[in-house]
Amino acid sequence: MNGNGVGEVAWRNIVVFIALALGLCLGSNLLVKRGADPLLQVVAVYSPLLAALIVRKVVAREGFADAHLGIRGVKARYWVLAALLPLSWNTSTDLFDVLSGSCVLHADALVSSLPRVLRALPGVALFLVGEELGWRSYLVEKLRPAGPVAAFVICGLVWFSWHPNVWFGESATLRHGLTFFIGVMCFSFIFGWLYYASGSVWPCLAMHVFNNVAPSQIKGALTCVPVKPVLSDVATILPLLLTVLVLWRVGAFSRDASTPCSGGTRSTSPGRLAHLAARGEDL
Repeated sequence: MNGNGVGEVAWRNIVVFIALALGLCLGSNLLVKRGADPLLQVVAVYSPLLAALIVRKVVAREGFADAHLGIRGVKARYWVLAALLPLSWNTSTDLFDVLSGSCVLHADALVSSLPRVLRALPGVALFLVGEELGWRSYLVEKLRPAGPVAAFVICGLVWFSWHPNVWFGESATLRHGLTFFIGVMCFSFIFGWLYYASGSVWPCLAMHVFNNVAPSQIKGALTCVPVKPVLSDVATILPLLLTVLVLWRVGAFSRDASTPCSGGTRSTSPGRLAHLAARGEDL
């Protein structure tokens, strides 16, 4: 046990999970590129979940007791942040593009895009649930003993490598790749913090969904010309970097922040339990 009341990292299981998640994703995409049925890409989409299921049930035979699948008791502030933070990131980026002259906003199209956003939420959630049940509910959870920073860095590197555009994005440039890498690493820290803080994987799914739906739907209200692509990339990642900085400043990435919790309430450490018991206090 470490100071957080959790065991050591089972690195063998971690390696098996990573190999399965990356192997299933890259393998199925490669087969599709060579002429296989495009439906095989479903395996790629759900490869983190499939890897987690295999490791939990077959390799480790441990079940899902620590998967944090509960939803009752999650504090309201985490649901609010899951919706508002992606909205603020994307709004600030789009506002910069408009003010810099790279994009023209069509207000009528923006209003008409809102129903599309709502309709898109369930479908996007169906696809992203496989990622969150793999990256956060398994990988970040199992890396908990290593501390938040190590857990989020490892998860971010694996998550970045898992995306097909990293391997098959023929038109990707170094600038695009660097921007994407920084973005994924920031999301790994933000989503990981939300997972630990809320004690549930579902606010992470909500944040992931809102972040993916908002730009793809609202971009239809913008007519854009890449006048200043580098500045646009900076405007994309700067809000994420600022969010990570704020979380770091408030101690969100300290080892204490990764103490296991349930339903949004952090569990009490063994030392704290002993202290309260000695004082005869209720928990």
